[in-house]
Amino acid sequence: MITNTSLFETLEKIKPIESAFASTHNMDDKYSRIFRLIFRFKDTLKEDTVYKRLQNIITKFVGNTEWVMKNSDKSNNYIIVPKYFYEERILKDLDIKNLNNFDKIINDKAIADLPFLIEKIKNEFNIV
Repeated sequence: MITNTSLFETLEKIKPIESAFASTHNMDDKYSRIFRLIFRFKDTLKEDTVYKRLQNIITKFVGNTEWVMKNSDKSNNYIIVPKYFYEERILKDLDIKNLNNFDKIINDKAIADLPFLIEKIKNEFNIV
């Protein structure tokens, strides 16, 4: 069964993760914030090829919404998030918690994509 920690658990099978947050969304209220996972691999430089490989998988994934994996110069963390939220909320430094109706549709699409995105990552990294 896919849960809000399934993406984190999948990435953890690639390499150990250092992260304060393991969930992509709130199971009790899926509209409480935008769908996203913030993470970094333990003892892994930002420039490591594992990030580039994962980023390539995520950006090429074809689902209900477009996806991105980004990081900033200010942090060693990466974010996996629907492209719309990255462009319309994160880059504009807008609130990630007060979702409008269109945001809720994107959250629903992201949740629907989750099992397929996870399967794609597992296949590309040969995770059983």
